[in-house]
Amino acid sequence: MKDSEVVERAIEILDQRGWCQCQASDDEGRVCMSWAVGRAAITEHFDDTRQRGRVLDHISAITGGLSVPYWNDQAGRTFDEVRDKLTETAKDLRDRGQ
Repeated sequence: MKDSEVVERAIEILDQRGWCQCQASDDEGRVCMSWAVGRAAITEHFDDTRQRGRVLDHISAITGGLSVPYWNDQAGRTFDEVRDKLTETAKDLRDRGQ
């Protein structure tokens, strides 16, 4: 799976489960941005931790160099902002052939 596809899958996971802050998942099953990316990097037979790290690093670059958990958890952050940054990241990765 390409890195851009991991990001696109993370968007699907967040759309399906919902988004949360300050924890990996909440009692309602909503998940944070990092959790969604990590889950998206797991295929049926393989958990690619290197790919997950590359994708998180790329998201961090798109969000201004902040770690993904820190950026996700900032007060006032909205799901629309999270979705927009993930969409921007996926497009940038596709443009790079990744």
